[in-house]
Amino acid sequence: DLDSARRTLKEMDESDITPDAASFSCLLRAAAQKLDYKETCRIIAELDRRKLPLDSYVISIMMQLSRKLPDSRDAYKALSILDRPDVHIFEDEVVFNTVVDACIYRRDYKRLSRAIDGYPSSKVRATVRT
Repeated sequence: DLDSARRTLKEMDESDITPDAASFSCLLRAAAQKLDYKETCRIIAELDRRKLPLDSYVISIMMQLSRKLPDSRDAYKALSILDRPDVHIFEDEVVFNTVVDACIYRRDYKRLSRAIDGYPSSKVRATVRT
């Protein structure tokens, strides 16, 4: 849960163990499961403050959150993480698929178009024939 994930990160900091992006992914996942958009924003800000990259897990979590949020304004804000220059959706097939899925679900055609337009020149290749 969110509180135990926070405690774990605090213990890591107190023990001079530097949390990495994966450590924060656990915290982000817990906040997303509670549909706590404000907390997810604080966690992303903490990743930025520590100069940790937004890895594929972070991006996937934010896409899943955008689908589940009841307030469409927050859902579109969650999708706005895709506008950051340090977010790379073509690093693996799972991230690309979660981005496409979230954009379709939220009818965010601008970001969907950007994802689809970038696909042919990316290294992502479908592993399942359709």
